[in-house]
Amino acid sequence: MVKFINDEDEAQKYFDAFRNEQAANETEIFSERVSYELLRCIDSSLKG
Repeated sequence: MVKFINDEDEAQKYFDAFRNEQAANETEIFSERVSYELLRCIDSSLKG
């Protein structure tokens, strides 16, 4: 279903929601990567 948006404020609302979702996804990916790197460092330091 296609919805046409005639109102600039409504368009901005959809754009902001999309941008917030993108930022949340990037943050989640970043935190997963950091967690992996931390675990890898801990593992290698425990192995000596």
